[in-house]
Amino acid sequence: MVIHLLPDLAVAIGVQPEAHGKLLASWRGVIIGTYLLMHCADQWHYRLSTALASQALAAFGLLIHRTG
Repeated sequence: MVIHLLPDLAVAIGVQPEAHGKLLASWRGVIIGTYLLMHCADQWHYRLSTALASQALAAFGLLIHRTG
C-alpha cells in the first residue's frame, strides 16, 4: 500500500520527482536484493534471531530517517 501511495505523498509535500524516483528505485533494489539473499541463504529459516534482527534494522532505519 505504501509503495503505491508514496509518489502521491511525495508530490503533495513538494519532493522533486527525481528525488522520489531515486527513492523508489533504491527501495525496490533493496527489496530485490533481500529476496535474492534470502533465496541463496538457508540459515535464516525458522530462526527467531533473524526475525528480530530484521525488525531492529527496520526500526534503526526509521530512527535515522527521523533524525536526518
